[in-house]
Amino acid sequence: MIFRNYEYVNRVMQKTFKIITQLKAMNSDLWSNTLPVSSYVSHQLIEGKDRRIICHIKGIKPFHCALLPDGNGSWYILLNNKRKKDLGLTEGEEITLELEKDRSEYGMEMPIELREVLDQDEHADTLFHKLTPGRMRNIIHSVASVKSTEIKIRRALVYAEHLKKNKGKIEYKELSQEMKEANRQARNFPS
Repeated sequence: MIFRNYEYVNRVMQKTFKIITQLKAMNSDLWSNTLPVSSYVSHQLIEGKDRRIICHIKGIKPFHCALLPDGNGSWYILLNNKRKKDLGLTEGEEITLELEKDRSEYGMEMPIELREVLDQDEHADTLFHKLTPGRMRNIIHSVASVKSTEIKIRRALVYAEHLKKNKGKIEYKELSQEMKEANRQARNFPS
């Protein structure tokens, strides 16, 4: 494992670490790419149970992620296949990362479409903010993961109505059907 050349940079009271690591393959059906991070650097960025960080890699947009334990005392970051492809990386290749503590409210950027729906629906906003941080990020990611503003708004509205209908609980099978129905209606009544 390569953890050499880490550099601590203090940017206006924000801890930032520049490290060189290697892309590693993970034996998992869900994830395939990891970027190991030393325990020393990880512990500088972890605050209590909060392991959220922002990863900067030259060539791609910085991304919000979490430091995950490897079970052997070290830590890693997951790198999805799209980012791996965009960077042209192969397993074992060295890569320079800049890591900083994620100080954002949700651990990722809130799409304006979701923010607007929640701003206009106080009850849905209250229920959204009672969810666990991971469930909030799940909703944020679902809304942000599409390019179309129309679809982002549709997803945000479905989530808001679902939370209200289920008293703040997410019933995933039911939610899936509600998303399918909203998409079907949108196809039948184009704007």
